[in-house]
Amino acid sequence: MEHQHQNVPTSSRRKPRRKPRRWWVRPWLTEQQRQTKGQYHQLLKRELSVNDRQSFINYLRMPVDLFNEIVHKVTPIIQTQTTNWRDPLPTALKVAITLRHLATGDSYPSLSFNFRCGKTSITRIIPQVCRAIVECYRDETFKLPVCPDDWKRLAAEFEER
Repeated sequence: MEHQHQNVPTSSRRKPRRKPRRWWVRPWLTEQQRQTKGQYHQLLKRELSVNDRQSFINYLRMPVDLFNEIVHKVTPIIQTQTTNWRDPLPTALKVAITLRHLATGDSYPSLSFNFRCGKTSITRIIPQVCRAIVECYRDETFKLPVCPDDWKRLAAEFEER
């Protein structure tokens, strides 16, 4: 039995060549640009967390202390190693991107522009951080209250947190 592709010239069976990359990292996505112009470093870290904590809450839907607690808890799970090619994204940046997405539903391209982080990276970061948060907080679940006093106590704990 003859194979069908035997009569096809070799050149037509080859995969088309990809054009070479213009950049390893787009210039506006570099670490320097991220730190000088990105929302995490400029707005969250340098401004809101220091000077306007209520706006920080409005931005990520949680207080600075809870954000820092989450970052501390998930760091061992999601922290990546430095390589010869580039430094990893900071854990706090990954958490901020995820929380902003969960708080607002911002699209991945929008988050990419705002936080100056590649869209492909964001597609990996958000599910990774969500899994880490679930893993870290799964033991802190609570049973559903049945009496009014239990509901009041739970509400007070929630408000305090």
